[in-house]
Amino acid sequence: MGNLIKSASEIDDMLAELTLVARDRNKKIQKLNSEMYELERHKKQLQQRIHELDELPTRVADYFVQLTAKGERRSALREYLLFGADIVVSVLVAIVFKLIYPR
Repeated sequence: MGNLIKSASEIDDMLAELTLVARDRNKKIQKLNSEMYELERHKKQLQQRIHELDELPTRVADYFVQLTAKGERRSALREYLLFGADIVVSVLVAIVFKLIYPR
């Protein structure tokens, strides 16, 4: 009978230890699950950000084209006006030199 009590006591000790191990394991599993959930959420945020950045160059390029198109039209007009003014000034300088220094 003493052996039976001793064996039952050892089994109770083992069951208590198994219970502690199972609880500890359960806590670790819950912690890992919550970390996985956070990592999954972070992954989705990063994927969304990457998707937005992938679209960004085309939107930026389109906007840049719109800005430069207006500027190029203004720039072309400015170049034509400067070219015309250069011709007029060159002709006037040539006439002045002809009047000042006749041959």
